[in-house]
Amino acid sequence: MTGLLGDTGPVDYDALVVIRDIFLDTEPLVSDSHLDERLDPRPELQITLEAGFNQSTGGRFDIVWTEANCYHFHVLVYPEEATVGTA
Repeated sequence: MTGLLGDTGPVDYDALVVIRDIFLDTEPLVSDSHLDERLDPRPELQITLEAGFNQSTGGRFDIVWTEANCYHFHVLVYPEEATVGTA
């Protein structure tokens, strides 16, 4: 992973497994999780929530964690579905 202050080292796959397990064990809104294969060049964990933040209908966390304990959590919020044809 790069972009912070240089190279932050390789992705810590075992840490992603622990993070996934914590989400699955403690967060009832988790509807799905996906963890790339260990041998992928940049494995990433995705956690999908069935309910989102504020008025959104759901959301997703994209998570990367490196062996140097540098991390990246990207939050994608799904907007509330728009109503069509209402006056």
